[in-house]
Amino acid sequence: MRTYLALKERAAAYRSDPRVIQAQKNSNIPGLTENTLAAGESWKDLSKDSFDLEKAGARGYGYEALNQLALEHLMGF
Repeated sequence: MRTYLALKERAAAYRSDPRVIQAQKNSNIPGLTENTLAAGESWKDLSKDSFDLEKAGARGYGYEALNQLALEHLMGF
């Protein structure tokens, strides 16, 4: 039970950390729940869309920062 309570405390600290909240926004974590297809649109329609891979790649996802922060919280840094 002691381990559970320690992890529960660290998880709460992680979720309330302003750096984590900002990193989640930077990586668009909240946007992952949004529908990306319009009503009646199929994957075939989506495949015809022009998408700038270079621009998307340059933006990055920010998951590295989230991973680092998660490890720091788990280890108690």
